[in-house]
Amino acid sequence: LCVEHVGPPRRWSDDDRRLVTSMADLAQQRLAHEDLKRSEAAYRTLSGSLAERNRRLQALHRLGTRLQGSRDVAEICSEIVQAADTVTTCDFIAVILLDGDGGQLRTVAARGLPESLIGADLQRFSMQGLIGDVLRAGGIRHVPDLSTEQRALPAVRAGLIDAGVRSFTVVPLGSVDAPVGALGLDWRDTREALDEATLEIFDTMGKTVTLALANTRHLAGLDHQAHHDSLTGLPNRQLLHRDFAQR
Repeated sequence: LCVEHVGPPRRWSDDDRRLVTSMADLAQQRLAHEDLKRSEAAYRTLSGSLAERNRRLQALHRLGTRLQGSRDVAEICSEIVQAADTVTTCDFIAVILLDGDGGQLRTVAARGLPESLIGADLQRFSMQGLIGDVLRAGGIRHVPDLSTEQRALPAVRAGLIDAGVRSFTVVPLGSVDAPVGALGLDWRDTREALDEATLEIFDTMGKTVTLALANTRHLAGLDHQAHHDSLTGLPNRQLLHRDFAQR
């Protein structure tokens, strides 16, 4: 409180002191109230973020439980695509796996992408593009703006842009020493770097899918060993009995 006073110095009365003290108390209370409002807003934001993170982790846990009961690679890939909305908010998703010889990638299941994009022309593509780089280097790779990404194969980049994709994330499946494939998570708008919570969710998602695929392939290998001769590789008597019983 500033008051211009002309003349001899004015002595402060008790009323003046009480007024100044009251105004100081009001100012302090206002500051404390504003601090409380900011703290409550920050708490609500943090609480909402934690609740969303827990919801997505629970969805991943349920997805992992369902995948462990699957015995077919195509079934697992289809399950991932169907469950994507409960785990992430991407507009498009594709499950891309390596062929048996490891030389080419193949789109096994997808959501949101036009059939022409995942059909005969672009369903199979080489390891020379961006996804191949990710599988060789490891780690999640996010591309904020697809139009400026030069490592993507030209035909794949053009097809994705025509389909409406503006940014995407590649989540590797498997390891650098034993790559399996990748999850492609795409958006219609450009997105800057992903936050730590989203990266954690995507990493957990990739590991869940990798484990399910590894279990499926391991069981398929055990089934083949049990029903084929180890020396010649030909079907054995157990396979004959099983097929006979099924027929």
